[in-house]
Amino acid sequence: MKAWYKYTIEECYTALKSSHNGLSSKEADARLKQHGLNSIEKEKNTNALVLFFHQFTNILSVILIIAVAISWFLGDILDAIVIAIAVCLNVIVGFIQEWKSQNSLSQLRKALIYRVKVLRDNEIQEIDSSRCVPGDILVLVAGDRVPADARVISVNGECEVNESLLTGESSAVKKHSAVIKKDVLLADRKNMFFAGTLVVQGSARAVVIATGPYTEIGIIARSIKNIKETATPLQKGLNRFGTWIGGVIIAIACIVFITGFAFGIPLEEIFSLSVALAVAAIPEGLLIAVTVILAIGMQRILKEGSIVRKLVATETLGSTTVICTDKTGTLTEGAMRVAHIVSASHQFDVGRHKQKELESIGAAQELEEMMKVAVLNNNAFIENPEDQFEHVRIKGSATESALLHAALTIGIDIKAVKKEFPRIDELPFDSKNTYMLTLHRDGEISRVYAKGAPEKIVASCERLLIGKRACILSAKRKKEFERDIERISSMGLRIVACAFRDSNREIRLLKKENIELSDMTLIGFFAMKDPLREDARQTLQESSLAGVRTIMMTGDHRLTAKAIGEELGMKVGSDQMIDGTQLDVMSTDELARAVKTVSIFARVTPDHKLNIVSALQSNGEVVAMTGDGVNDAPALKQADIGVALGSGTDVAKGVADIVILDNRFSTIVKTVKEGRIIFDNIRSVVLYLLTDSFSEVILIFLALLARVELPLIAVQILWINLVTDGFSDIALTLEPGDPDVMLDAPRKKDEPLVNREMKVLIGIVSSVSAVVAFATFLFVKAKTGDTDLARTVVFAMLGLDSLFYVFSLRSLRKPLWKLKFFTNGYLIASVIIAFFVQMAGIYVPVLQRVLQTTALDISHWLIVLIECVAIVVITEGVKGVFLKKERQKRTVPTSATVVVLAKG
Repeated sequence: MKAWYKYTIEECYTALKSSHNGLSSKEADARLKQHGLNSIEKEKNTNALVLFFHQFTNILSVILIIAVAISWFLGDILDAIVIAIAVCLNVIVGFIQEWKSQNSLSQLRKALIYRVKVLRDNEIQEIDSSRCVPGDILVLVAGDRVPADARVISVNGECEVNESLLTGESSAVKKHSAVIKKDVLLADRKNMFFAGTLVVQGSARAVVIATGPYTEIGIIARSIKNIKETATPLQKGLNRFGTWIGGVIIAIACIVFITGFAFGIPLEEIFSLSVALAVAAIPEGLLIAVTVILAIGMQRILKEGSIVRKLVATETLGSTTVICTDKTGTLTEGAMRVAHIVSASHQFDVGRHKQKELESIGAAQELEEMMKVAVLNNNAFIENPEDQFEHVRIKGSATESALLHAALTIGIDIKAVKKEFPRIDELPFDSKNTYMLTLHRDGEISRVYAKGAPEKIVASCERLLIGKRACILSAKRKKEFERDIERISSMGLRIVACAFRDSNREIRLLKKENIELSDMTLIGFFAMKDPLREDARQTLQESSLAGVRTIMMTGDHRLTAKAIGEELGMKVGSDQMIDGTQLDVMSTDELARAVKTVSIFARVTPDHKLNIVSALQSNGEVVAMTGDGVNDAPALKQADIGVALGSGTDVAKGVADIVILDNRFSTIVKTVKEGRIIFDNIRSVVLYLLTDSFSEVILIFLALLARVELPLIAVQILWINLVTDGFSDIALTLEPGDPDVMLDAPRKKDEPLVNREMKVLIGIVSSVSAVVAFATFLFVKAKTGDTDLARTVVFAMLGLDSLFYVFSLRSLRKPLWKLKFFTNGYLIASVIIAFFVQMAGIYVPVLQRVLQTTALDISHWLIVLIECVAIVVITEGVKGVFLKKERQKRTVPTSATVVVLAKG
């Protein structure tokens, strides 16, 4: 690619076959056919049919579909229908949720086509931005969106452009037309305009050098397609779990077949028995429950201010170990503000004082003159002056908007000041002079107000305003001010100095009468910055306590990034900061080592961000990357979780998994918390369903070994798994979560869905439940000789014990008696409903015929009750052992490293 910033204007014209008069309409049409429309192809929404069939790809869905086929083949039509319903419910719920989230994102997208002015046929014409072609001469003014990459031809006054969506630079960039001879990064190409950026001040002309996919934005958009999406930890966990369940089912079938064949059982009976065991082993309700948990998590996250594009992304947030976050608009407010004021007598923070308070400390006179400069030497304006202060919209350059906002904050009547000191003339700010002059009339006196670069303003001053008097500005005092400027600049603040000069003669035109910056009276300095959001520092501490690192990658300069990092409480030593020039010479291995300790990455490019995310992932980190600009898109797609900001570009939103509507870092941390709650709830449901399923597996296997009739038939197993337990496992999905969930370290990336504690619980509880149920079956059958009655007692026992121990499985973090009973009213209601449903299966005649059950008397119910209570006691005992071990090894993190991938 050509380094256009090194070309002279004439060389650009020659290479592009254009001129200062632009193109002819005929030539422009020909180039449009050659180069195509000036637009970037958007990511298309997934087709509804594709999205629907994608829901069947889960391995558990495949196993259940196979179970449907086998049941249908063996003539167990009812079993086949019930399992098929479970699969369909999962598919429908998953499809609806992902379709809704996809449509929600579509509503957020904004059209990228807008009108622009170009020079064609030697006259200015207005065209759609999509019809710009290389060689066009753009005519740009403040407020215009740049439609294509272009080389600056000329600027009028001071032309500033906001390039944050592309470079990450939070401050507007001053443009010029001079040649840049040395190699520079994108952010330092001051003689170039880039597609998608915004002109915030001044005007300029530029010749288009690239359009559509060949612009810097287009190149980034194309590179995204080369980044492959990886499975989330939940997808991997469910796949491993599904493989394990599949293996268990195959093993059970093989053992049953071999054992049955050895015992001389008929082949058809062995096959039926294998299917019964397989049905018992498969937790049919799991897919529905997981889908509902993720869907509910999406709704909770939406209430926190985020849209989840992909269902499985909700849980992945909970396993996040590193958050790579933007600075501008996420950690900061995303707008320049006057933070500090320095005058002869006082230094104070704006926002902490109102005008009356400043009068009491004797700062009013100096402040009054500074605020006059802020209001009068200013071209920014209030778009809605009648609205309340918090809703005021200020239009203008970042610097002038900040000055006007400071005047409003302190309580200055802007309209009255402008009326009292009307502007007569103006000498605009430009990059050569680095200051702006305005001429005003104050009674019989002509007053010139100046604001600009502090070194320029201070050098022009002979006097200093102290109170109401203009005193001699000594060399010593100048040195003191220079030290103040150096100190404040090192904190990453932008400084603007202000001064005035009075004249007894009437002055009408500044330029005509050669009014220059000299013999001025210094008033003071405004120090500006993009302030932190109020909750940013606290939220960073909360994520640190949760064991989540927060990394800042910024397009800003190193000093600015360091100042923000210090304010956030981050580590900002020399070994915790790296800038773009250092990244350029680092190898992959060196970067992988560096990201373990580095807190801040400054002056980074899109390639840098992508490399940093990849380096973190190579170290085993689960990375959530936030961004809003086109420059963030590759890293957003590479990250385990891409988090786009609601105010961001379509390209960023298109590749992200989650869109944060309010741009706040605190919202990201809240979604991490929801992600952890989601995973805890999935584990609770898995534990609940597997405990029940394996009780049934062990029970049937015991019957096989004892060569007795089955204590449960297939339709009874399905009733328990899908109907009785179905209410409770869905209610478990609505658990609000443990308040202490953010005090745990993130779980390991390869941590299985079913951990050691869960396996022990499943093994002990299932075994005890199955053995007691089998003994009960043998006892009742021997005493009564009634197989249906014995099966009904077992049916009641396994159906109801799960309604007791479900309360224990609400949390593996706390014992039952420490859980707040009424925080999940849905679970209480579901248990009550499930109880009556189970009773209906035992006492309603039509269901008795389907389920082959019979009514029970009080003695049978007493046996059932004893077994249910015993299972709860055993469950709590096992939990207690693990909780004691956990308390002994747990150490709450107190100082997790905070790294901020700040975009600027």
